[in-house]
Amino acid sequence: MPVRLKGTSGYYAKDVDFEGSHFKVRELDDTELTAYLGAVDALKAQLNVQGDMRHPAEFMAEVDALGFKMDAEQTLSVVHNAQAAMQAALIPGLVSWDIPNHDCTPENVVLLPNRVQERLSREIIDATVLSPEEQGFSTPSGRR
Repeated sequence: MPVRLKGTSGYYAKDVDFEGSHFKVRELDDTELTAYLGAVDALKAQLNVQGDMRHPAEFMAEVDALGFKMDAEQTLSVVHNAQAAMQAALIPGLVSWDIPNHDCTPENVVLLPNRVQERLSREIIDATVLSPEEQGFSTPSGRR
């Protein structure tokens, strides 16, 4: 399939194959990225976690590493907020899938299993945010 320009019908940034299904994802635009980062910041504030973590799943690892103890209500709130952050990336960034008999709609996207939501939201954020190598290449000192 030929390359499509951002903003055109059918545009996607990359293909993702996961657990026997094929997905197409795209980068988040500035408004969508701002919403995602706001959800991540809310999760960071809830957990009082510092650092430059970009994905909600990283917070759970940090919580486990710190031995942070939560009661059932706090745990449910953290899980809900982590899912909301992943879905803030997933809903706008997931372009299509090959799941039979189910259209790729926001209502169906949130029904994907958590492990699939985690993987796809990571792919979307990775496509959106420049890697350290890309950042270095885009600076004047990194140009060749």
